[in-house]
Amino acid sequence: MSNETVIANYFCKNYPIEQIRYDMYIENNIYHEIPNLMFRFSTKLDDGIYDELRECIESFKGQLKWTEFKCFFSKRIWNHSIVPMEYYEKVKYTFENDVFIADKEYFSEEKYKELCEKGIADIPLLFDHIKRNFNPNIDSFKSKSV
Repeated sequence: MSNETVIANYFCKNYPIEQIRYDMYIENNIYHEIPNLMFRFSTKLDDGIYDELRECIESFKGQLKWTEFKCFFSKRIWNHSIVPMEYYEKVKYTFENDVFIADKEYFSEEKYKELCEKGIADIPLLFDHIKRNFNPNIDSFKSKSV
C-alpha cells in the first residue's frame, strides 16, 4: 500500500465514506503541497465521529503535531481534513482574516520544506496510530434524523 494513500484506503475499507481525496501528497513531487487528507464520512453519521477522530489524531506523537478539522470553505456539506497543526493554523488565519496567502508565501521556504518532509515521514506512524486508537462503533454515530 502506498504511503500517500494508506490512510485514505484504510478509511474507505472500514468506514462509510462519501468523499475522499486519496493522495495526501504527490510522491514524485513531495514539495507540491503540505501533506493533508480531505474526506467526508457518510452524512448518515453524526459529527461526534469527527470529535473522536480529532482526539485520536491530536494524541499522536510524531515529528509534527496533527489535527482534524472541518474545512472552513463550504456552503452545504462540510469536508474534513487531517493536517499538520501548523498548516491548520495557516488555513484558520487566512479564513478569519479573509485573505489568500499561498502556503509557500505564508511559511518560509525552510519551514515549508520541513512541513512536507516531516509530514510525509509521519504518515505511516499516524496510520498505525489511527488503526490502534480510532475504533468507533459506527452504529452509535448513526444520525437520529436518518
